[in-house]
Amino acid sequence: MSVTIPMNQVIQFLNENDLNSGKTYPGFYKITVISEEPWEVSVMAKTPFFSSASQDPSNNMPVSIMSVKESTTSNFISLSVTPQNLLTGSSTTGASNFYIDLRVDPSWNYKGGNYYQDLTFTLSSQ
Repeated sequence: MSVTIPMNQVIQFLNENDLNSGKTYPGFYKITVISEEPWEVSVMAKTPFFSSASQDPSNNMPVSIMSVKESTTSNFISLSVTPQNLLTGSSTTGASNFYIDLRVDPSWNYKGGNYYQDLTFTLSSQ
């Protein structure tokens, strides 16, 4: 399995509307799976809260403000420190590509700044 992020993808909130309604980034991640047996991909955050590189940040911004979904589905999955099932599939004869939409909805509850969070994508057999 490989997970890539297109080079020009940046998460930004440039105006009031972005914070009021959140932002969705279509195809933010590309996951490529090659498997000879049925499989599933899960995703989880490393920590329950974002870390910050800014001065005087919000230390309580939860990772649950981020959610993901496979681009052809309609229901977003909130991120947490517990693995969340994201994709399932059967054996493949070649590479299968999946595009993952990212939604970020921090609202007005947190201070501005530069925040980061590590995500782990795991491929398992079913």
